[in-house]
Amino acid sequence: MKEHRSTDTDGFGAVDNLGISAILDSGNHVFLATSNPTLGATIYRSTDGEDWELISAHGIVGNSANTIVLSPVWLYDALYAGTSQSLTPPLGARLFRAHAKAGDANDIGWEPVSLDGFGNLDNNAFTSGIVSDGYSYLGAFSPSEGTELWGSKTGDPDDWEMCALKSFNRPDNSDSTTMYVHEGYLYVGTEVARTPSMGTAIYGTAGGEGQVTWEQVNTDGFGEAENKNGGAITVFGRYMYAGAWNPDGCQIWKSDMQGELPWTRENVMTGGFGAPRNQATFSIGVLDGRIYVGCIGSQFGMLGSDLREGKLLTSEDGVDRTEIRNADLISGGIWGVGSQATYRAKLCIGLCGPLLLQLGARCQLWVYEPSQ
Repeated sequence: MKEHRSTDTDGFGAVDNLGISAILDSGNHVFLATSNPTLGATIYRSTDGEDWELISAHGIVGNSANTIVLSPVWLYDALYAGTSQSLTPPLGARLFRAHAKAGDANDIGWEPVSLDGFGNLDNNAFTSGIVSDGYSYLGAFSPSEGTELWGSKTGDPDDWEMCALKSFNRPDNSDSTTMYVHEGYLYVGTEVARTPSMGTAIYGTAGGEGQVTWEQVNTDGFGEAENKNGGAITVFGRYMYAGAWNPDGCQIWKSDMQGELPWTRENVMTGGFGAPRNQATFSIGVLDGRIYVGCIGSQFGMLGSDLREGKLLTSEDGVDRTEIRNADLISGGIWGVGSQATYRAKLCIGLCGPLLLQLGARCQLWVYEPSQ
């Protein structure tokens, strides 16, 4: 059995590349995005998950205000990258695309799709994205107005429309943080950063054109208002698993997706796996009959100074978990796991330093590959 191994431990050589914020398998390539609060986010690609080449400027197009990419999407041979803006007052999240299959990375050029949050400057970031049934979907973060969900059949600048009611008609839904597709249904998990908060929600839809019908599939906050962020969703075996950010330690919930809505769910982890400062789950991966849960400590590194707060957990049955321990994994100022993706029978694991505290730690990429 091959062990978890690092492929890059120095932020790809760039100062202040603090986190790997997203990893996307497009088939021919796997892409990853790094966050950088001073120079701007960058995007890399690989054909094997281990050797990477840079395919964007810092800030995607040389604009350092584009600090984080959380929503890469692959649609019709083009890579879309939605950014988070660091400007005050906000000027709206920005969306770019590039024909990233070009053989020579120097031939990859980025063009704007939206430079103003699809006409709403209060959309500070595009925070999740996915393709379902030929449509591209993007979720937007708006702390002042509530989340917006946008969809497009072509991805062209003039072909995007809102496909859900503002904040899913619930004012505390500030953000659409994660998306997942299963058996023809699209699921969206929310963050509730606006008050009064009822807790994170997961909505499902069969899709379609325009503003489609959504149904909430979980109880508010899984019964706890302090579960404020549904950071990751996946299906493993016959169960759907969802992670929740909680100030007393992240939680994992599962459901067999049967019966009337909202589905009955069972808590399979609470209290951050025995570490209350292990607070958020932003990625869940599946490979070779195991589920992998990536966690980040103390609110994405905004609070506290303890190191090694996040964890990487694994399970064969989705319930009994063990922590993956490696002398160098999640160490030296690394706060935890920010992203995961399965690519060509490998699990790519993106590690983050504290994204808002420049303490010298740079992002790292680790790979796990079972024996052949």
